Amino acid sequence: MNKNIMDQVGSQCQLPKAIKWSKFLSLFIFAPVLILALLEACDEGQREENKERNLPNVIFILADDLGIGDVGCYGQQFFKTPNIDLLAAEGMRFINHYSGAPVCAPSRCALITGKHTGHASIRQNHSQIGQGRVSLSSSDFTIGMLAKEAGYATAVFGKWGVGEDGTDGIPNRRGFDEFFGYLNNDHSEFYFTDFLYENQDTLWIEENRDGQKKQYTHDLFTAWAKKFIVEHSDIPFFLYLPYTIPHDLYQVPGEDSQPFFGSFITDGKAEYDSVRSIYAGMITRMDRHVGEIMALLKETGIDEKTLVLFSSDNGAVRPNVFGGDYFNSHGIYRGQKSDLYEGGIRTPLIARWPVKIQAGSTTAHVSAFWDFMPTLAEIAGVLHPDTDGISYLPALMGKNNQQSHDYLYWEYTRKGVASQAARIGNMKVIRNDGINSPIEVYDLVKDPGEQNNVADTHPEVVSRGIEVFIEAHEDNRHYPIDKIN
Repeated sequence: MNKNIMDQVGSQCQLPKAIKWSKFLSLFIFAPVLILALLEACDEGQREENKERNLPNVIFILADDLGIGDVGCYGQQFFKTPNIDLLAAEGMRFINHYSGAPVCAPSRCALITGKHTGHASIRQNHSQIGQGRVSLSSSDFTIGMLAKEAGYATAVFGKWGVGEDGTDGIPNRRGFDEFFGYLNNDHSEFYFTDFLYENQDTLWIEENRDGQKKQYTHDLFTAWAKKFIVEHSDIPFFLYLPYTIPHDLYQVPGEDSQPFFGSFITDGKAEYDSVRSIYAGMITRMDRHVGEIMALLKETGIDEKTLVLFSSDNGAVRPNVFGGDYFNSHGIYRGQKSDLYEGGIRTPLIARWPVKIQAGSTTAHVSAFWDFMPTLAEIAGVLHPDTDGISYLPALMGKNNQQSHDYLYWEYTRKGVASQAARIGNMKVIRNDGINSPIEVYDLVKDPGEQNNVADTHPEVVSRGIEVFIEAHEDNRHYPIDKIN
């Protein structure tokens, strides 16, 4: 059966022609047959042991700059996301979930390492001391490494964004058996790039050479994901699938954008119709890819033993890109990408696991990206290093013994100026533009849109917020800020 499925995967998306320069030398290296046989025997033994443990497969799909209001099950009405909505209908929808940061790299770092931005090694998209992008180091333990220790086959296909070429931060050095995609955040904005990375090798996409735009990269990521699923359908696997959609540059094949042209001008701003149509088309295409993956899980017979999670790395971009928040991408929340208000960090989280998770359920449990590592550890039955997270597996299972956070914490530093925020129970404490700026307090139950600052009437919350700002922050040379007190 798997061979037939593989034939279907190959016919749906041709993998690109490649020039793998770093592999030329390997043609001259002879691997002894005995060593290969021993390695194959060890691998087969590990596969059998993992099958006996009956570990569930785990797939984490991550969108990029997708606002909480950009999918139907969270309120989107201008375009449809039927496959993502089906995940929610057949699983659980979180209504108090947060990303790791208000921008890409630190948010992904929080997801991957289980550390919030007061402790994480990456806290901004760039170092604040003029040294470019910061990569994960050899001291950073990741979800890939944890999954490997638990016995999973591991892969990541898409936007990595937390390790530059040649550093210890690349996926293959941080616990992932297979990698295909972008390493650098800036590179990931080009959906018709002429090269990607396959593990540590450069893979040229001939179809996009010389400015051609014939191969959409996210079709490739989905094809590689499907291939990985089929090849590992008989053993436990952890698949991390971080798409770049719908991050700018806004690009998508016309088959997905053209049906929307002329539809998004009800506010009279026809000049934004094109970018709005492309944005909707990008999300539509990603939704279709999600549907393909879910269909493959059923076809391979592993649907019921696979946990699928879907989220976004931060809030949607500033509304002026689209001539106003036409799609209501930020929902009822204030702010957007790069803000520590809810619109910049509150994100969707959908979890589907047939039989295990109640279909059509929701949870109000307050959670964040750094909770995924302890959750994965509890699912796999292994220990994990110290993190800032708490497993949300009890919430997934609908149990009443879910532990709560004392607080969630974020910091975001630009040009030496730090913004900080903490959610303490149902109260949000935030200060923008430096440690001497006024502290704001919002009651997220009464005022989820953060419109009514109640700092004056809640001095005890202000005091606790300051304590958290001091307690949760550790200095990092790449993100220097004034002393927090």
